[in-house]
Amino acid sequence: MPATTPESPIRPRYHMLDAVRGFVLVHMVAFHFCFDWFVLFAGRADWPTLPAVFWWERFICCTFNLVSGMAFHLGRRHLYHSLLLNAVGTGVTAVTLLIMPEQAVWFGVLSLLGCATLLTHLAEPVLKKLPPVPGAGLSLWLFWAAYPAQQGWLRLWPGLRVNLPGWLYASRWTAVLGFPPAGFYSSDYFPLLPWLFLFWVGYYLWPLIRSWKPLQRKVPVFSALGRLCLPVYVVHQPVCYGLCMAARWLGLV
Repeated sequence: MPATTPESPIRPRYHMLDAVRGFVLVHMVAFHFCFDWFVLFAGRADWPTLPAVFWWERFICCTFNLVSGMAFHLGRRHLYHSLLLNAVGTGVTAVTLLIMPEQAVWFGVLSLLGCATLLTHLAEPVLKKLPPVPGAGLSLWLFWAAYPAQQGWLRLWPGLRVNLPGWLYASRWTAVLGFPPAGFYSSDYFPLLPWLFLFWVGYYLWPLIRSWKPLQRKVPVFSALGRLCLPVYVVHQPVCYGLCMAARWLGLV
């Protein structure tokens, strides 16, 4: 008789994480449709700078990043996942360079999540040595401190700042880290500094909340959408652009 083995424990599905991702995914599609409509077709170059639009975009990217950091604990193939995200992110860069070079995406959110997943996988033996509460607090402070790195400085405390040397801001390669050169532009730019630290905030928050029962509840539509983030991300922008083209053809813009 063949030897018997104990059954593997059934891992719970955290449907609420999927629901949050699905909810933010809807916002992301709506945001990109509005960007195409107002900026590319209506010529409103100032639209992304409007306060409400700025905070809408921050809500989307911050939530995605936090949830991705939490979901890191639930993945098993981190290397594969990071390579897939980086490959799709590189494809987005190539397509936008070919079709809309003036709106090219350099190191967008998919590239960020791919690199953050890889770096977290490599650094996890060190990250696990820090308990969740101080780990989340330190990561949040690092995110806050590194947030102005694109402007050439870091903040150590309110009113206390450190200027960074100009040689850091040399090329698109340093832009990946968060040090963009003069004249650099990307229509979707999320460098490692400061966004890796927000990913780590989510990484450390997960052990603190994973036992919450509401996390296993399904939310109609949004829980299903949250499991389709990557394919929706790949196809939504051409669809949004096509809808705007149809609107122009109909004389609506």
